[in-house]
Amino acid sequence: MYPTLRFEIPNENDPFRIGTETLGTASVHVEPDIAVGGTTEHTVWVFDDPDRRVAEGFRSADAAAAVEAVAVEDDSDAAVYRVRWTGRPGGVFDCVREAEGTLLEAVGTDGAWAFVARLPSRGFEPFQSACARVGLDTAIRSVNSGPPRYRRGTPPSAWDKLTRAQAETLALAIDAGYFEVPRKASLSDLATQLGISDSAVSQRLRRGLSALLSSTDLRGHAATPRPRD
Repeated sequence: MYPTLRFEIPNENDPFRIGTETLGTASVHVEPDIAVGGTTEHTVWVFDDPDRRVAEGFRSADAAAAVEAVAVEDDSDAAVYRVRWTGRPGGVFDCVREAEGTLLEAVGTDGAWAFVARLPSRGFEPFQSACARVGLDTAIRSVNSGPPRYRRGTPPSAWDKLTRAQAETLALAIDAGYFEVPRKASLSDLATQLGISDSAVSQRLRRGLSALLSSTDLRGHAATPRPRD
Protein backbone atom coordinates (compact mmCIF):
# COMPACT_ATOMS: atom_id res chain seq x y z
CA MET A 1 0.00 0.00 0.00
CA TYR A 2 1.39 3.41 -1.00
CA PRO A 3 -0.47 6.30 0.68
CA THR A 4 -0.34 9.77 -0.82
CA LEU A 5 1.07 12.32 1.61
CA ARG A 6 0.42 16.05 1.31
CA PHE A 7 2.61 18.31 3.41
CA GLU A 8 4.06 21.81 3.56
CA ILE A 9 7.35 23.34 4.64
CA PRO A 10 8.04 27.03 5.31
CA ASN A 11 9.84 29.09 2.70
CA GLU A 12 12.99 29.30 4.77
CA ASN A 13 13.44 25.62 3.87
CA ASP A 14 13.12 26.41 0.14
CA PRO A 15 14.59 23.33 -1.61
CA PHE A 16 16.00 25.43 -4.47
CA ARG A 17 17.57 28.14 -2.27
CA ILE A 18 15.69 30.81 -4.21
CA GLY A 19 14.65 32.79 -1.15
CA THR A 20 11.30 34.33 -0.24
CA GLU A 21 12.24 37.83 -1.38
CA THR A 22 13.31 36.55 -4.78
CA LEU A 23 10.20 34.40 -5.19
CA GLY A 24 7.91 37.38 -4.57
CA THR A 25 4.51 36.88 -6.18
CA ALA A 26 5.71 34.13 -8.52
CA SER A 27 4.73 30.50 -8.15
CA VAL A 28 7.05 27.59 -8.87
CA HIS A 29 5.72 24.17 -9.96
CA VAL A 30 8.15 21.25 -9.81
CA GLU A 31 7.59 17.99 -11.68
CA PRO A 32 8.84 14.61 -10.40
CA ASP A 33 12.60 14.18 -10.55
CA ILE A 34 14.38 11.93 -13.02
CA ALA A 35 17.83 10.35 -12.86
CA VAL A 36 20.06 11.18 -15.83
CA GLY A 37 23.61 9.86 -16.00
CA GLY A 38 24.00 9.70 -12.25
CA THR A 39 22.59 13.21 -11.69
CA THR A 40 19.12 14.37 -10.69
CA GLU A 41 16.99 16.67 -12.85
CA HIS A 42 13.70 18.46 -12.30
CA THR A 43 11.49 20.28 -14.77
CA VAL A 44 10.42 23.52 -13.11
CA TRP A 45 7.61 25.81 -14.31
CA VAL A 46 7.65 29.40 -13.09
CA PHE A 47 4.49 31.53 -13.34
CA ASP A 48 3.91 35.25 -12.72
CA ASP A 49 7.58 36.15 -12.81
CA PRO A 50 7.76 38.90 -15.49
CA ASP A 51 11.11 40.23 -14.25
CA ARG A 52 12.61 36.71 -14.22
CA ARG A 53 13.71 37.13 -10.61
CA VAL A 54 13.39 33.40 -9.99
CA ALA A 55 15.74 32.70 -12.90
CA GLU A 56 18.28 35.00 -11.31
CA GLY A 57 17.66 33.26 -8.01
CA PHE A 58 18.57 29.95 -9.61
CA ARG A 59 21.83 31.48 -10.77
CA SER A 60 22.62 33.24 -7.49
CA ALA A 61 25.69 32.39 -5.44
CA ASP A 62 23.75 30.23 -2.98
CA ALA A 63 21.89 28.24 -5.63
CA ALA A 64 24.76 27.91 -8.10
CA ALA A 65 26.60 25.55 -5.79
CA ALA A 66 23.65 23.18 -5.89
CA VAL A 67 21.77 23.57 -9.17
CA GLU A 68 22.22 24.42 -12.82
CA ALA A 69 19.14 25.95 -14.46
CA VAL A 70 18.62 25.92 -18.21
CA ALA A 71 15.62 27.76 -19.69
CA VAL A 72 13.94 25.50 -22.23
CA GLU A 73 10.93 27.75 -22.81
CA ASP A 74 10.42 31.38 -21.93
CA ASP A 75 7.37 33.42 -22.95
CA SER A 76 4.87 35.85 -21.51
CA ASP A 77 2.88 33.14 -19.73
CA ALA A 78 5.58 31.10 -18.04
CA ALA A 79 9.19 30.06 -18.06
CA VAL A 80 10.27 26.44 -17.95
CA TYR A 81 13.63 25.38 -16.56
CA ARG A 82 15.47 22.12 -16.43
CA VAL A 83 17.24 22.05 -13.08
CA ARG A 84 20.25 19.76 -12.81
CA TRP A 85 21.66 19.12 -9.37
CA THR A 86 25.44 19.14 -9.26
CA GLY A 87 25.35 17.13 -6.04
CA ARG A 88 22.70 15.51 -3.87
CA PRO A 89 19.55 17.65 -3.79
CA GLY A 90 19.38 17.35 -0.02
CA GLY A 91 16.58 18.69 2.14
CA VAL A 92 13.07 17.44 1.50
CA PHE A 93 14.11 15.54 -1.64
CA ASP A 94 16.49 13.33 0.32
CA CYS A 95 13.91 12.85 3.08
CA VAL A 96 11.37 11.48 0.60
CA ARG A 97 13.99 9.28 -1.03
CA GLU A 98 15.19 7.96 2.36
CA ALA A 99 11.62 6.86 3.10
CA GLU A 100 11.62 4.97 -0.24
CA GLY A 101 8.99 7.36 -1.55
CA THR A 102 8.38 9.29 -4.76
CA LEU A 103 7.84 13.02 -5.00
CA LEU A 104 4.83 13.63 -7.26
CA GLU A 105 4.45 17.39 -7.13
CA ALA A 106 5.86 20.51 -5.47
CA VAL A 107 4.48 24.04 -5.59
CA GLY A 108 6.28 27.02 -4.10
CA THR A 109 4.70 30.41 -3.38
CA ASP A 110 5.57 33.31 -1.10
CA GLY A 111 3.69 31.54 1.70
CA ALA A 112 5.13 28.03 1.75
CA TRP A 113 6.16 25.03 -0.31
CA ALA A 114 3.45 22.39 -0.74
CA PHE A 115 4.39 18.82 -1.67
CA VAL A 116 2.62 15.64 -2.72
CA ALA A 117 4.56 12.42 -2.22
CA ARG A 118 3.74 8.74 -2.40
CA LEU A 119 5.29 6.68 0.39
CA PRO A 120 5.12 3.00 1.27
CA SER A 121 3.02 2.40 4.37
CA ARG A 122 6.20 1.70 6.33
CA GLY A 123 7.80 4.94 5.10
CA PHE A 124 5.76 7.49 7.03
CA GLU A 125 7.78 7.27 10.25
CA PRO A 126 11.19 7.22 8.47
CA PHE A 127 10.11 10.30 6.51
CA GLN A 128 9.23 12.22 9.66
CA SER A 129 12.45 11.11 11.34
CA ALA A 130 14.52 12.21 8.33
CA CYS A 131 12.82 15.62 8.30
CA ALA A 132 13.43 16.09 12.02
CA ARG A 133 17.08 15.11 11.65
CA VAL A 134 17.77 17.81 9.05
CA GLY A 135 15.63 20.42 10.79
CA LEU A 136 12.70 20.49 8.34
CA ASP A 137 9.53 21.85 9.93
CA THR A 138 6.88 19.84 8.06
CA ALA A 139 3.13 20.35 8.39
CA ILE A 140 1.21 17.23 7.34
CA ARG A 141 -2.02 18.24 5.57
CA SER A 142 -3.45 14.86 4.60
CA VAL A 143 -2.69 11.18 4.15
CA ASN A 144 -4.74 9.39 1.52
CA SER A 145 -4.58 5.64 0.97
CA GLY A 146 -5.49 6.14 -2.69
CA PRO A 147 -8.71 5.78 -4.69
CA PRO A 148 -10.03 2.33 -5.64
CA ARG A 149 -8.60 2.56 -9.17
CA TYR A 150 -5.11 1.92 -7.75
CA ARG A 151 -6.14 -1.40 -6.23
CA ARG A 152 -5.35 -4.80 -7.68
CA GLY A 153 -7.25 -5.75 -10.80
CA THR A 154 -8.33 -2.23 -11.70
CA PRO A 155 -6.31 -0.53 -14.46
CA PRO A 156 -5.41 3.14 -14.01
CA SER A 157 -7.30 5.72 -16.04
CA ALA A 158 -5.89 8.53 -18.17
CA TRP A 159 -6.66 10.91 -15.30
CA ASP A 160 -3.92 9.21 -13.31
CA LYS A 161 -1.43 10.95 -15.61
CA LEU A 162 -2.46 14.35 -14.25
CA THR A 163 -1.11 16.19 -11.27
CA ARG A 164 -3.61 17.12 -8.58
CA ALA A 165 -3.57 20.75 -9.73
CA GLN A 166 -4.18 19.82 -13.37
CA ALA A 167 -7.07 17.49 -12.48
CA GLU A 168 -8.63 20.11 -10.19
CA THR A 169 -8.41 22.79 -12.89
CA LEU A 170 -9.81 20.59 -15.66
CA ALA A 171 -12.67 19.41 -13.45
CA LEU A 172 -13.54 23.00 -12.56
CA ALA A 173 -13.36 24.05 -16.22
CA ILE A 174 -15.77 21.26 -17.20
CA ASP A 175 -18.22 22.00 -14.36
CA ALA A 176 -18.13 25.74 -15.03
CA GLY A 177 -18.80 25.32 -18.75
CA TYR A 178 -15.45 26.61 -19.96
CA PHE A 179 -15.38 24.12 -22.84
CA GLU A 180 -18.98 24.70 -23.93
CA VAL A 181 -19.93 26.76 -27.00
CA PRO A 182 -20.59 29.51 -26.22
CA ARG A 183 -18.47 29.47 -23.08
CA LYS A 184 -20.25 29.87 -19.76
CA ALA A 185 -17.05 30.74 -17.90
CA SER A 186 -13.90 32.62 -18.88
CA LEU A 187 -10.28 31.95 -18.04
CA SER A 188 -10.46 34.81 -15.54
CA ASP A 189 -13.50 33.19 -13.86
CA LEU A 190 -11.54 29.98 -13.34
CA ALA A 191 -8.51 31.90 -12.08
CA THR A 192 -10.65 33.74 -9.53
CA GLN A 193 -12.14 30.52 -8.17
CA LEU A 194 -8.72 28.85 -7.93
CA GLY A 195 -6.96 31.92 -6.54
CA ILE A 196 -4.22 31.88 -9.18
CA SER A 197 -3.36 33.92 -12.27
CA ASP A 198 -4.94 33.57 -15.71
CA SER A 199 -1.61 32.39 -17.13
CA ALA A 200 -1.29 29.68 -14.46
CA VAL A 201 -4.79 28.40 -15.31
CA SER A 202 -3.92 28.43 -19.02
CA GLN A 203 -0.77 26.39 -18.42
CA ARG A 204 -2.59 23.86 -16.22
CA LEU A 205 -5.29 23.37 -18.84
CA ARG A 206 -2.78 23.10 -21.67
CA ARG A 207 -0.56 20.61 -19.89
CA GLY A 208 -3.47 18.66 -18.44
CA LEU A 209 -5.14 18.24 -21.81
CA SER A 210 -1.80 17.27 -23.33
CA ALA A 211 -1.35 14.58 -20.66
CA LEU A 212 -4.87 13.23 -21.23
CA LEU A 213 -4.51 13.13 -25.01
CA SER A 214 -1.08 11.51 -24.87
CA SER A 215 -2.61 8.73 -22.72
CA THR A 216 -5.42 8.07 -25.20
CA ASP A 217 -5.07 6.04 -28.40
CA LEU A 218 -6.82 8.25 -30.95
CA ARG A 219 -5.64 6.40 -34.04
CA GLY A 220 -8.67 4.15 -34.33
CA HIS A 221 -11.06 7.02 -33.74
CA ALA A 222 -9.26 9.24 -36.25
CA ALA A 223 -9.71 6.59 -38.95
CA THR A 224 -13.49 6.51 -38.49
CA PRO A 225 -15.39 9.34 -40.24
CA ARG A 226 -17.72 11.20 -37.91
CA PRO A 227 -20.45 13.74 -38.67
CA ARG A 228 -19.36 17.34 -38.36
CA ASP A 229 -20.70 19.49 -35.56
